[in-house]
Amino acid sequence: MMRRLPETSDRVGCDTMRQVRVAVVGDFDANKTAHNAINACFRLAQTSASLQVECVWVTTPDIASGDEGTFRDFQGIWVAPGSP
Repeated sequence: MMRRLPETSDRVGCDTMRQVRVAVVGDFDANKTAHNAINACFRLAQTSASLQVECVWVTTPDIASGDEGTFRDFQGIWVAPGSP
C-alpha cells in the first residue's frame, strides 16, 4: 500500500514551483527514528520557495519483481533503512 506524506504546506496549487515525486521504499514504522527523520527532511524540502516535494512510501509487498512501472512516475527513489 502506498502512503503519501501528510501535506504541511498550502503551496500545492502554486504554478511557479517545481514538483518532485520521491518514492521511499520501506515499510513505514513511526517508532523508527530514521523513518520519522525521512518524513521530516521532506517537510523541510517542501518549505523551499522553488520546490514542491511529494513523498510516497512504497511498501515492500508493493514492489513486484520485474515490474518497472512501479517507479515510473517518480523523479527519485529513497530506500529507507530498517525495513525488510
